[in-house]
Amino acid sequence: MDIKHIVIGVVIAVGIVLVLLKGGSSISESPPAGTTDDDIRNLAQQGHKIQAIKWYRAIHGVGLKEAKDAVEKMM
Repeated sequence: MDIKHIVIGVVIAVGIVLVLLKGGSSISESPPAGTTDDDIRNLAQQGHKIQAIKWYRAIHGVGLKEAKDAVEKMM
């Protein structure tokens, strides 16, 4: 294996590590302590409706339908 192939391999490996570290989203799966309905509203309005529904469910202890309806009203 020559140096060119080694460099290409390292570049690919670094790219993979960066993608894995990013994880696709910087939004926490569970809501941070002290999260309010205003935080959920802002999250939904930024285009993260599904995450907002998950956070609403976690905070209010309701089912999927009720959380979806509540978040849609917030929007």
